Amino acid sequence: MTSGAPTGSFGFSQQQTSNGSSSTGNSAASLLLGLPNTILFQQEPNASTVLTTSAFFLADDWKITPALTLNLGLRYQYTTDFVEKHNQVGWFDPKSMNSIVSLPGVVQYAGVNGNPSGFTSGDGKQFAPRLAFAYAPTYMNGATVLRGGIGVYNGPAPIYGYYSSAPGFNSLYNPIKPNATSPAAALQGTYTLSPPTGPVGVSAGLGQALTTVIDRQMKSPRSVQWNLGVQQQLPWALKFEMQYSGNRGVHLLIQQNVNLPALSVINDAIAAETAAGGKAGVASAYLNTAVPNPLAGKVPGTLGAATVTRAVASENFPQFGNISGLLGNRDSIYHSLQTTLQRRATRSLTLLAAYTFSKLITNSTPGSFASQSNTGSLQNPYDLRDARAVNAFDSTHVFAGTALYTLPFGRGQKYITHGFFSSVVGGFQLTTIVKSQSGVPLAVTQSTANGLGVGSARPDKIGDPTQNRGTNANGSRQWIDPAAYSIADGHFGSAPIRDSKARGPNFTQVDAGLQRFFPIYREASLQFRVEAFNALNHVNLAMPNQDRASASFGQITSSYDPRNLQFSLHLLF
Repeated sequence: MTSGAPTGSFGFSQQQTSNGSSSTGNSAASLLLGLPNTILFQQEPNASTVLTTSAFFLADDWKITPALTLNLGLRYQYTTDFVEKHNQVGWFDPKSMNSIVSLPGVVQYAGVNGNPSGFTSGDGKQFAPRLAFAYAPTYMNGATVLRGGIGVYNGPAPIYGYYSSAPGFNSLYNPIKPNATSPAAALQGTYTLSPPTGPVGVSAGLGQALTTVIDRQMKSPRSVQWNLGVQQQLPWALKFEMQYSGNRGVHLLIQQNVNLPALSVINDAIAAETAAGGKAGVASAYLNTAVPNPLAGKVPGTLGAATVTRAVASENFPQFGNISGLLGNRDSIYHSLQTTLQRRATRSLTLLAAYTFSKLITNSTPGSFASQSNTGSLQNPYDLRDARAVNAFDSTHVFAGTALYTLPFGRGQKYITHGFFSSVVGGFQLTTIVKSQSGVPLAVTQSTANGLGVGSARPDKIGDPTQNRGTNANGSRQWIDPAAYSIADGHFGSAPIRDSKARGPNFTQVDAGLQRFFPIYREASLQFRVEAFNALNHVNLAMPNQDRASASFGQITSSYDPRNLQFSLHLLF
């Protein structure tokens, strides 16, 4: 291997040990025989990317009357082009004609042929106005305040996952196979990466998959937030607040392949399987039928073979493999009713309780950093409505409360204020945190393919998944009724990406603590604390298996942590 820090992988498939049929061959046998399906080693160049954001903000508080105050603000933000110091970047241009294949779709290089040096176009239209008011009627003596506001907020430019070196600037070893069943190359002890060549021209990336910038003019994510609420002072030092709050997100990001077969071909495949009485495999066979390749000999590898599949021949850019990049075409909408009851710090008790009734709907999905098991799968890239549903984090009801209570014993308190017992029982504080929320939506998928090959697969929803819940013979909890879903083949499944009417288990937890401070000398003290997490040892069930193709579909086999005790001693000085 050449010097540096290259990364790479070997991929083994059943194709290299098959007789040409997809039902024969074994990937383990291909490994033992040293017949890799793919080999990829690459070393990215040392990139020096720069993006500058400048922002200005103006604000003014206007007290119109003693009871009414307006808050006005305007933020302007300017983001420059995203550039790489040595122009080792590029982007995919879906409109310009590729002279080699006489089809649209080429890789453009920064700073070449009159192209700008930035692989994003910057954004000089990020205006973000804000307006808010507070109204306290004089006849209520300040006990009631009405508040509201609306504002626009611009997110940061999409940097993470956006940059990728252009073909020709990374050192690479990636042999292209002449056909699907041939091995990529023979295994060997050492590999030498090809040196960077610089801009390749119109032949860049031909026959290969691309991970690249797709939309140079893509806007930064934007959010419009608004709220209207009332605060009311109550007896016993209590304050109650209730407000409606909303949020509209636009230009949200998603990573997606844009090199798709023609929708008409997908529809023809669906129609073929329907005409065959729903016989499984008909749609897949239709899409994978070999047809003459107009690009034969013009593109390296299997995409330049004499024949390709009907699906590949109809792709938007058949001279390339998958073309993956960030798109900013998703959105979200959030509505909520929020209530809060607060007791300000007094001699013995501080209290805060909050309840939220809400719904968050989006056609985006959480990023790869999210550990949610109910993200769902994008199955129909041709229709954004197929991806629209309640968010994976959506909980209709959420209650949270916290309290701090100083026991009324000891010096300065109501009881046992003097003597030896005052020192023994005084100074203790009780704390508690309560959280309870309704379950998040289920996202039922199927690990088996649906035969269409353009996204992940979801089953058909044919019944009520909340029926027939109970305990199985193996001790697991049956949360989803398997009879409510059937495997989809040859069409897009009817199950929603996330189901607002079928949710996971609720979650409730009470944490409690007892602490005391022991004075030592002047400002030094010792704090002893006992904490019980999930103090009531309430069983909170985990999410069920949501793969319809799994034998344990719908079953819950685990739960979250039981009661956990923690003792601590802190020296404060």
